[in-house]
Amino acid sequence: MAANLVYRPLAAKSFRLLHVSPGEGSQPIYAYLRHADLSDDQRPRYETISYAWGDPTPVAEILVNDQLLLVPANTETVLKRVRHVDRERVLWIDAVCINQVDIHERSAQVVCMGGIYSGSSCNLVFLGMLEEDMTSGSLGATLSNNGASLKWSATPFAFKVDRDAEIALLELPLLRRLWVLQEVALAPRNVALLGSIELELLDVLRAIRWDQYKEWNIKLSPAATAGRSCGSRLFEFVDREHGWYAGWSVNISDLIQCGHIFEKTELRDGVYATAGLLSRDQVSNLRPDYTKPLAEVLAIATR
Repeated sequence: MAANLVYRPLAAKSFRLLHVSPGEGSQPIYAYLRHADLSDDQRPRYETISYAWGDPTPVAEILVNDQLLLVPANTETVLKRVRHVDRERVLWIDAVCINQVDIHERSAQVVCMGGIYSGSSCNLVFLGMLEEDMTSGSLGATLSNNGASLKWSATPFAFKVDRDAEIALLELPLLRRLWVLQEVALAPRNVALLGSIELELLDVLRAIRWDQYKEWNIKLSPAATAGRSCGSRLFEFVDREHGWYAGWSVNISDLIQCGHIFEKTELRDGVYATAGLLSRDQVSNLRPDYTKPLAEVLAIATR
């Protein structure tokens, strides 16, 4: 299917919202796209989605504007998870709302992402389809220790933790995705989705942060080790009361240093993926352009 049958050109500061029709289970995704403007206070109320693409190959079919659109398998999974059973849901999800075959539109929409996420009513953070007993067993035990102190310690938890479930949580790819740093930092609220369970993302990140303090010497897999480090870094941006970066103005050097532990499929995203966290004057010369060589992007960013 040709993308130009689904996508109309976007005006400056405009973006697309995906209106997803009700459905459940394995029923196909039916939706339509409508343009919205970041400067319009009357734009529809919408939610954003943070998730890991996984394999980016477009293999799953969804129906958008009465046309078949191929999207990554994870995109279809997320949309089926978050759609309502009885009413329409208005969403922003990158793989559908941005014409992925148009490199110029992709560059232009990166500029808008800060406004898109900060202007949403809520950000839905899809962590994965874990089994409910694993999820609740791991997080419930970790979060129940209300008397905990945030100090480094070699002393293990004073209560039983489902270690296998905890490792499964830490190994989830989303925690290591660089783009999620900006997304969760800017959103007014973040709700984590693990299977059918919904939790405040901050509670999940506090659990990860607490695990790092209390059991930092426990040997983990490379993926779990990276997930714990990235989750702890996310906590610093999401916790607006206690986070290290809460309320502070960050510069590009801070963000490059913070972001180097996260994963990215496009090296230029080491600069672009967190640009929405910069002040307007800092980002004025940093207009995303995926046609520029990496060396030129880095030179502009560190000028």
